[in-house]
Amino acid sequence: MLLYSDAGTTKGYVILSYATIAPVLLPDLAKRPMMRKRWPDGVGAAASPIESYFEEDLVNDVPDWVLPERPAFLG
Repeated sequence: MLLYSDAGTTKGYVILSYATIAPVLLPDLAKRPMMRKRWPDGVGAAASPIESYFEEDLVNDVPDWVLPERPAFLG
């Protein structure tokens, strides 16, 4: 499955890349807040090339070590 068609990047390549750098990257990210940005029609899709949103709610199947917090500026 292509994620970034212009570059020819596959989903498998992205997963392999993250798995390769995880031992170095995850310790630095462990205490940092993160948000998930979604592109429902795909990144650069013709239907809505720049429409995106930040997903505010966690899905039910996140690992136990993911701690939900709401940023102070969101109230």
